[in-house]
Amino acid sequence: MVLFGAALAAVYETVLASQRPEKGPRADGNSHGNARAHAAEGDAALGVAVIDQASSRRDQLVRGAAPSLSEKPHLW
Repeated sequence: MVLFGAALAAVYETVLASQRPEKGPRADGNSHGNARAHAAEGDAALGVAVIDQASSRRDQLVRGAAPSLSEKPHLW
């Protein structure tokens, strides 16, 4: 029973170690904490681009400048 517990603890520790991020600075000098901030900035920029695109489409619809079916590109 003790051997089984020791083996289980070793497997558990190995799994935990594989899920931990590596410590220390990255090649560009930023820490791993900054990576999360950079990802959040990228997500925010993507959100702004989607909102801008939706606003542009809404403006086209309001002005009546929406493309008709004949103006859509053909797929063949």
